[in-house]
Amino acid sequence: MFLPEEVDNKTFRLFVQRAWFLQNNRIALSPVEQELVDLILDHPEIQNAFTRKMLDISRTYKLDEENPFAMLAALWEINKQVNADKPKGVRSIFLNGFPENMVRRERQRRLARAFLRLCRSGEKTISDAKYVHDLEREVHTDFSSSAAEREITGERGAYNIYINNLIHESFSSVSSSFYKEADNQALSAGVKLAAAFNRLPSEWIEGISAGWRRPEKTTRKERIQDLCEFLLSPQGFLQISGALSAEERQVVKMVLDNGGKLMYGKLEKAFGGETGDDYYWSQHPPKSVIGRLRYRGLLVIGKTSGPSRHYKVAVIPKELHSVLKNL
Repeated sequence: MFLPEEVDNKTFRLFVQRAWFLQNNRIALSPVEQELVDLILDHPEIQNAFTRKMLDISRTYKLDEENPFAMLAALWEINKQVNADKPKGVRSIFLNGFPENMVRRERQRRLARAFLRLCRSGEKTISDAKYVHDLEREVHTDFSSSAAEREITGERGAYNIYINNLIHESFSSVSSSFYKEADNQALSAGVKLAAAFNRLPSEWIEGISAGWRRPEKTTRKERIQDLCEFLLSPQGFLQISGALSAEERQVVKMVLDNGGKLMYGKLEKAFGGETGDDYYWSQHPPKSVIGRLRYRGLLVIGKTSGPSRHYKVAVIPKELHSVLKNL
């Protein structure tokens, strides 16, 4: 599944401008243009934003201001995914992931909002299974944090069986598969800190930032830059020194004594594995010894090539060697 960095771009705006102009001047539209116009007419909040016959496609929108072009692009994409059920599972979210009496328009809008948040998370390519799961999770988060659905359903927490089953029964096994997927990234002994962070899921970058109580950043790139600067700073060293437990320090020493790279199996044998650690670090920080070091951004796990097969390894990023050896 490919997530575009910008669903709203000049090409799309030109297409919207043309379709809306034709609609307002009663000129025949192509099937694709008609599909787009139908979405506009079905969503009053977008139609109300397009008050002029010739749209201003150069307008910019503030971060706290809803961009009708971006929302329309997301609605169009979600509509295609639901109709084709690609990736498989999106249609099931649309049909079963909302209160039964929620209207189609509101379901589309909530899925579109969730899609936009995923696009802005910084990840470009993810598996279809992860995309569907994360889309469902974003919808669930939207429900949990919003009072709007109580106006629609007339009751609090009117979630159906589908959501409850996914969140409470399937969450653990799906989360585990995403954890393994993240651990399959190629990793070398001399990897630099920024490169190591770029291999991590956005969820983990957000978790690491939250763990160190770093200030909010708009983009994934800014969060990574802030983390690198913090961990390599005198302030970062003091916080690391005060945060690490005796066991965590032993892990660091063991890896550094082996040049900054160690077979994962040796660490697991000495300090235990990560069974029980959740994929969603921002909500449930890891509890294992190895997991806690990963959550602090001091240790990364991945695969490296051997003579005949790939090996799972633990690596301390290069710039951190001089920082951590002084602990």
